Amino acid sequence: MVSFPFTADDGEASGFIAAPVAVLVTDDRGQIVYANPKLEEVFGYSMAELVGAQVEVLIPPRFRELHREYRRRYMLRPSVRSMGVGLDLVGQRKDGNEFPIEAGLSYFQRDGKTYVLTTVVDLTRRKQMEQALRQSEERYRKLVEHLPYGLLINRQNRVVYANPACLRLFGATHQEELVGRSPFDLFHPDYHPQIRQRIEWLLATGEPVSALEEKIVRCDGAVVPVEVAATPFQDGEGVAIQVILVDITERKQAEEALRASEEHFRLLVEGVKDNAIFMLDACGHVISWNTGAAHIIGYQAEEIVGRHFSCFFSAQEAAAGKPAEKLQIATIAGSVQDEGVQVRKDGTQFWASSTLTALYDQTSQLKGFATLLRDVTERRQAAEQLESRVEERTRELDRRREVAAGLQQILAMLNRNYPLSEILDHILAQATRFLQADASIIFHADEQRGQLITLVSHGVADSSLQGSTLPLSRQIRPFLNREGEPVVLFDIADVTAPDEPALHAHLEQLLAAGFRSLLCIPLLIDNDVYGILATYYRGRHIFSDEEIDLAYSFSSQAALAVENKQLRNQVEHAAVAAERNRLARDLHDAVTQTLFATTLLAEALPKIWDRDPSDGRRRLHELRDLTRGALAEMRSLLLELRPARLSEIGMADLLQQLVDAMKARTRIPVRLQLDDAIPIPVDVKIAFYRIAQEALNNIAKHAHAQQAEVVVRSSSTGMTLVVRDDGCGFRFEHIQPQNLGLSIMRERAESIGAVLFINSAPGDGTLISVQWTHNQRPGR
Repeated sequence: MVSFPFTADDGEASGFIAAPVAVLVTDDRGQIVYANPKLEEVFGYSMAELVGAQVEVLIPPRFRELHREYRRRYMLRPSVRSMGVGLDLVGQRKDGNEFPIEAGLSYFQRDGKTYVLTTVVDLTRRKQMEQALRQSEERYRKLVEHLPYGLLINRQNRVVYANPACLRLFGATHQEELVGRSPFDLFHPDYHPQIRQRIEWLLATGEPVSALEEKIVRCDGAVVPVEVAATPFQDGEGVAIQVILVDITERKQAEEALRASEEHFRLLVEGVKDNAIFMLDACGHVISWNTGAAHIIGYQAEEIVGRHFSCFFSAQEAAAGKPAEKLQIATIAGSVQDEGVQVRKDGTQFWASSTLTALYDQTSQLKGFATLLRDVTERRQAAEQLESRVEERTRELDRRREVAAGLQQILAMLNRNYPLSEILDHILAQATRFLQADASIIFHADEQRGQLITLVSHGVADSSLQGSTLPLSRQIRPFLNREGEPVVLFDIADVTAPDEPALHAHLEQLLAAGFRSLLCIPLLIDNDVYGILATYYRGRHIFSDEEIDLAYSFSSQAALAVENKQLRNQVEHAAVAAERNRLARDLHDAVTQTLFATTLLAEALPKIWDRDPSDGRRRLHELRDLTRGALAEMRSLLLELRPARLSEIGMADLLQQLVDAMKARTRIPVRLQLDDAIPIPVDVKIAFYRIAQEALNNIAKHAHAQQAEVVVRSSSTGMTLVVRDDGCGFRFEHIQPQNLGLSIMRERAESIGAVLFINSAPGDGTLISVQWTHNQRPGR
């Protein structure tokens, strides 16, 4: 048992508790007898967890043995000292995270025992700050060394640093050729007085000075013109001046060449007709005028020279001071560019892009302004048209994102077993909205009654239309085509039905309600027409291919909802426990994967559409195909839910259906090879069917195969089923029994007394074989 060697009234104990650093007390065996609140906070342990534990619990495991040896040596000769001086010490928190620490050791004796007092400081924040400082200093060093212009530091009229560009500028090869020299030695004597004044001003005000043109003397005696800017700063060593030097030799040469070519330039300006180029004096009066200016603005040179350029602005802008503002901005910033409305001589307005540039002489005196102006009216109009098209396209993209979100909601409702009426109502509302219809109705074609019955409607105010019931007459039948072709009526008034009073009355009601156009999409379930999705429009509406494709998507969703409801009704009526177990396996084998893939695609579709609308459109078609694939799988499941039908259909037809569904869903070629059928028990046939179904599902999901094969061999003694693929294969030791449905297949084989063989290896594909023998019963 360990105990704290201080009482509650002990002053030293209260000092430990209130200490701003982590404090730890251990006995001569390294057991913790006390930890103050700060240490609990730093390491994440409570006092109860620490007291009695070895101090090594606060150290990473890899250092604990070494620390025990250090502790043993310390107890032989205890002393007051820092711990780990020059080393990076590491602590370990309760959650296993390691962090840098600094520790100090001292000892004391109580009741004949020696105790070690350890103070611990969490260095995480300090280490982070040191690292950040090192990184900042390294970035600044790299920046300075890679600057394309010269930089030197002047401290107390001595150069203490020059970057590589500065060495190149002065023709030096080593820092020693510049460092230590007076800055006056580096500049031409003509500039020494102003340099001296500038240094005094910098040190007195602490403010930087703007760039000035001066000359330096290179190490080889050559004189080079430079532009110099200086900024004072203060560091740990006092005040210093950072000097930036830019070689302007080429610029000076360019200026000289510019002066030499001014006459050529003037002639060139005069010849430009597509751009207005003219000069203003320092107050804004026109002093030159080229042919392009006369062509664009309408004034001749003799009419405009001497006038203020404010005459090119509207009366409102001139009164608001816009001309003076442009001159002021150009004077301060050097130039100003903008687009705006300008006024011609005849008073007409046009859009112009202009650049106003301030011109200075060699003494930095403002001499005037150069103006370049171009008529951009046509470009502006084109931009406005483009902007309008972009806005229209953006609205379309927003609508498509909403469509994708709507489809996703529908799939979520299908997966959550909402009531059929609620799902169909939601689908209809979405279809009405996204197809921009004024109303829509889902009809059910009841062949037994010979009637077309309204299931749900949306946007239909007329009560007689809401519950419409029509006979399945000759003129109604084309709307119920098994090929799934849409029926489009541009104008309902063009349809006449004098021989069919009910249909004639319905058309009259539609016209009376203001509807003119109609789009009908058949609802197909198991190749039978279940009904119609009809959308109505009050005006004459021309249907695009995209609208029809979208209507197909909603039709497929509605058909899937109906078929899903039919399936769920079948499941709900299953009363026997064994049948419920079988249905659970069947649901696993059937549509879940396809619906899951459809849901994932629908969830990703808005982001895909934001990134690439064309890819989004392609994925929307893919979503429709997946939905149709789900319909096909649902049809198979409906067949499986009818045990009598499974018993009646032969093995060849069942396997053919599986193979066809596999090829349609995965595009993987699957070859089916069957011997002549022999009589086999129904449970054997169903087990073979289920095992083949599970094997094909595994190929689709995991094998990455190029082709597959299903073979059934019959003999007088029994039957063998073989499913093989050329896919990636697997190692048995890497697969859990419940993975890949292996346990399900084994259970099915055992249920009929058959033997299941599985052969697979990475890269060699997979072979699954089921061998059943006559008179073989489960358990034998």
